[in-house]
Amino acid sequence: MKMNARLLAAGFFSFVAVSGCDCTGGVNGTLKPPTFTTTNRVTNKKDFTIAGTKQENTSVSLQRADDKPFEAVPLDDSESFSASVTLEEGENPFFGVAVDSAGRTSDPAGPITITLDTVPPDAPVFDPIETDVAVDNGAQSAAVIVTGSTGPDCELKVVVGTTPLSRTALTQTGEA
Repeated sequence: MKMNARLLAAGFFSFVAVSGCDCTGGVNGTLKPPTFTTTNRVTNKKDFTIAGTKQENTSVSLQRADDKPFEAVPLDDSESFSASVTLEEGENPFFGVAVDSAGRTSDPAGPITITLDTVPPDAPVFDPIETDVAVDNGAQSAAVIVTGSTGPDCELKVVVGTTPLSRTALTQTGEA
């Protein structure tokens, strides 16, 4: 603010301090970064929705870690956001920033990594089937012993007809 020196000399003046207001709710002019709430982070679908919370009256701009920007989620007064993204095979890390109407941005949030896995696991390999016959009080029963292996971090389900008999989580080496 400029003042004319001749006007000041003509009388007594008091000065009032003027301060600015951050009407977007930030602290000292800073915006809060968005928070990701998406829990399912592995999918076999290329089109995916990332969700989260944000400060009121801000938009959220997502950016893939490889610098491929996505359209910003619109500026509005809600405290939640969701954005549709197209994934590439493998890990897809995303960062997000809040943007207010003045164009100020928050510190980045993230990364949140969404993994697109469209490659089916290898089919299990079974060893020759063994049977074990047991006699208990004259009643005879037979057991079928199935052994084999499949890909790492898979789950093996044994089903007869449409009836599931067992489910086994396998180790990273594909063994039960």
